[in-house]
Amino acid sequence: MLRSKAPLPFVLFATVFDLILLWSSFELLCKSTRVVVNPDGVAITQRRLGLERERRIAAPDITGWSLGVGMRSGTTSYSDIQISTKGGRSVAVARLIRDRAEADWLMQTMREALGRTR
Repeated sequence: MLRSKAPLPFVLFATVFDLILLWSSFELLCKSTRVVVNPDGVAITQRRLGLERERRIAAPDITGWSLGVGMRSGTTSYSDIQISTKGGRSVAVARLIRDRAEADWLMQTMREALGRTR
């Protein structure tokens, strides 16, 4: 058993912070996402350590596309591309794109692949 002379609140805070860092590192190293857009709809496949989860959104269920700020670091903003669905849900398709012009281009390319130009 490890013993520490640090106060309990400090030990708890440090433990929670360590767990957050561990989870973030795991997500960064072991997670991959693939998005396929075609006239039938959008398929988003996420993989973590070989486990796969796929989410499909049919083309008629998509009501709109939006570009928002996902994160800021200093003066740099990272953009997220999101899809709005008929049920009122918003689904992130691409996250943390550094260049706004690239995010606009990518969103337009996805719209065109879906068969919509607006």
